Amino acid sequence: ISTSSLVKGIPVGDSPVQTEYNPFNGYIYVTITIAKHIDVIDISTNSVIKGIPVGTHPTGIAYNPNNHNIYVANSHKLSSSISVKDSSTNTVIKKIPILGSPCRIIFDANNGYFYDNKYVAN
Repeated sequence: ISTSSLVKGIPVGDSPVQTEYNPFNGYIYVTITIAKHIDVIDISTNSVIKGIPVGTHPTGIAYNPNNHNIYVANSHKLSSSISVKDSSTNTVIKKIPILGSPCRIIFDANNGYFYDNKYVAN
């Protein structure tokens, strides 16, 4: 960005926490903690096209370039899981139970593992 200025603001739900870009489908995903979902932004229109329910208090989010799925850390103690969202259908296809409260997650494409602030998952 040559001007280092805001080009456009895109309204999303209350309490957004983290974003992740998926180059496979051209969407940006935003965790919306209070609403218990992620907002999906279509970058071709710069607008929210869908809200996808995940778990309670979604915070961290990561993209897996090996299968193009999005993984969301649900940090509330009642849901303590990672929701796996299929990028082709924009639906949650499974939830992986996690001990404790996962917050931030990252994906390591070299070994296929996700790293949370406390745990490692595959």
